Amino acid sequence: MSSCIIGIPRTATFLMPGTGFCFPTPQNQYSPGISTSPMIPRQTGGYYELCTIATDNAGHIENFPTLGDVWFLYDWQEPYRPDVSGETLWFKERPQLSVRFEDDYRLDTIQYHPNFETTWTTLASDVNESIYDTDTVGNQWTLKQDYWDQMIEGEIYYLYFKINDTLNNTLEVTDNTYAIKIRKDVSLPIVSIDVPSLETEWSWEYNFTIRRFW
Repeated sequence: MSSCIIGIPRTATFLMPGTGFCFPTPQNQYSPGISTSPMIPRQTGGYYELCTIATDNAGHIENFPTLGDVWFLYDWQEPYRPDVSGETLWFKERPQLSVRFEDDYRLDTIQYHPNFETTWTTLASDVNESIYDTDTVGNQWTLKQDYWDQMIEGEIYYLYFKINDTLNNTLEVTDNTYAIKIRKDVSLPIVSIDVPSLETEWSWEYNFTIRRFW
């Protein structure tokens, strides 16, 4: 009995997000070839599965598997810039800041420091979530006391950030354009009214001078 081997002229590689997905409706197909080393598209971070489908010289096409041939964790993108409302934040006491941090997969470590310091202070570590909101219960962020004590009233300061995700993609925010701008104001306003003295001055006008001091 003789036998022959029908060649496999081409294969196609398919990508699906997550693990345990069915492949009959693949999200992406790469260019076919006998040996394919496809570049992964810039998807959001997470787990992905790959499978290969072969086509022989007779035109027979291999069935799609239920599960992929291999799965892996992939995240090419650095975390997003912090989201805070308002351009300049004024505080009369050591502030509690409302900021939302986000990554396309999972955040790991969030650090910060003001523009007059160079050493990073850890705000949160081992986050392991895609979103870290300082308004969420248990995530409260109060500015470090030492930073607050060094701030001069009325001066503008910037909070810089270093944010890592679980695959060590890193975002550093050290540009004042994207940093959080804060100012300190702990003094009460002073108001002064200049009015004519009934004993030494007479005035037939109804005009008074009011001065305020901050």
